[in-house]
Amino acid sequence: MNTALATEDMMTTMTETAADSPEILIICDQLQHRPTLYKLLTGAGYAARLETFNTPDLWPLIAAKRPDLILIDMTTASGNGYAICQVLKRDERTRDIPVIFLSVRSATHEKVRAFAVGAADYLAKPFAVEELIARIDRQLAARQRQRDFIDQYVRERDQHAALNEIKDEIIRTAAHDLKNPLSRINVLLRMLEVHGSIADERGRGYLDSIAETTAQIRDLITHLLDVERINHEDSAALIPVSVNDLLKDTARRYTPVAEAEGIILSWHRIDADVTLRLDVARMQQVLHNLLANALKFTPAGGYVELWAESYPDGVAIHVQDTGMGIPAADLPHIFEPFYRTQTATDQQIEGTGFGLAIVKRIVERHWGQVEVASVEGAGSRFTVWLPFHEPAAAAALA
Repeated sequence: MNTALATEDMMTTMTETAADSPEILIICDQLQHRPTLYKLLTGAGYAARLETFNTPDLWPLIAAKRPDLILIDMTTASGNGYAICQVLKRDERTRDIPVIFLSVRSATHEKVRAFAVGAADYLAKPFAVEELIARIDRQLAARQRQRDFIDQYVRERDQHAALNEIKDEIIRTAAHDLKNPLSRINVLLRMLEVHGSIADERGRGYLDSIAETTAQIRDLITHLLDVERINHEDSAALIPVSVNDLLKDTARRYTPVAEAEGIILSWHRIDADVTLRLDVARMQQVLHNLLANALKFTPAGGYVELWAESYPDGVAIHVQDTGMGIPAADLPHIFEPFYRTQTATDQQIEGTGFGLAIVKRIVERHWGQVEVASVEGAGSRFTVWLPFHEPAAAAALA
C-alpha cells in the first residue's frame, strides 16, 4: 500500500468532517512533517488542508478557498515562503489572511524578513504544541474581530445611506405637499380680502378653510419632526409594560370616538397577562395610529377589534376592521412615507401619508415587525409582533 496516498486520503476525509471549523492551509514540502502538523491541528479542532510549495495553481487555489489562516513551514530552503507571503499580501482577495511562519531558522534577520513581507507571526522550531495553538488562536480571534468590525461598518454605512435617501425623499415630497396647502391658503386670503368681511357666513367659511389647511400643514411638520426624533432615540426609555393595560388604555381612549361614528369597538385581554419592555409613549402612538386608521376607514355600523395573542417568544397585537380594505396594488407600499392608498385619495380622506411609516419605524425600534392583511371591500388586519427579548447584540449596546 502507498503510505503517502493513504495519508492524503485520511487527511481529505478528516478535512470534510471538520468543515465547520476554522480552516488552516499548511504549505509544506517535507512529507515526513506533513502528517504531524495535520494531526496536531485537526486534534485541536481545526479543519486542515495540505499543499506543497510547488502545487499547481497554488495562488488561484488559495484565492478561491480563502482559508482562515496559512501556516508556511520553512523547514527546507527549497520553497520560497517569503515570496508566497509577499504575493498573498499584494492580492486584495488574500491580503487579510494571517500567515504564520514555522522555521528551523531562529535568527533575528529571518524573523524581520518574514514580518517585512506581511507575516502575522514567526515561530522557530522546536516549539511547544501549546504555543503554536495559542498563536493560531490569537490570529484567528484577531481576524474575527476584523471581520466583525468590517461587517458593522458596512451595516452602518448602508443604514446611513438608506437614511439619507429617505431624508432626501422626505424633503422632496414634503416640499411638494407643503406647496399645495400654502397655495390654497394664499387663494383663500385673497378671496377673503375681496369679500371684505369675516362677520358673515362666507367670511367665516374662508377662515375655517384657512384653519383646516393650517392644521394639515401642522400635522405634516409634526410627522416630519417625529420621524427625525424616532431615528435618534435609543432603548433607554424601555420599561416593563402589561400588555392588557396597554390594550385597555388604548381601547378606552377610542371608545367614545367609535360610538360617535356609529362603530362597534371591542377589545379582548390576554387570559394570562404578559409584560414587554416598551417605550410606552411610542407604543401607544402605534396603537392609536392603527385604531384611528381603522375607525377612519370603517363606515357606520362596522366593527373594529383590538386583541393580542401570546407566544413563547413574543406577543402579536392585532387591529382588525370591517372597513373598505386596501387595494392589492397598494399593499407593498402601505408603510412607505407619504404613501396614500388610491381608495383614500379617491374618497378624499384626509391624512399625511406618514402615520404607517412612523408605526413601522417605532415597531422596528422595538425589534419587532408590523404586517397587514387586507381584502378590498372586506376590511384589514394590522398585526404588530413584539419579541419578549431584544437581540443579544442590541442588549449589549444598551
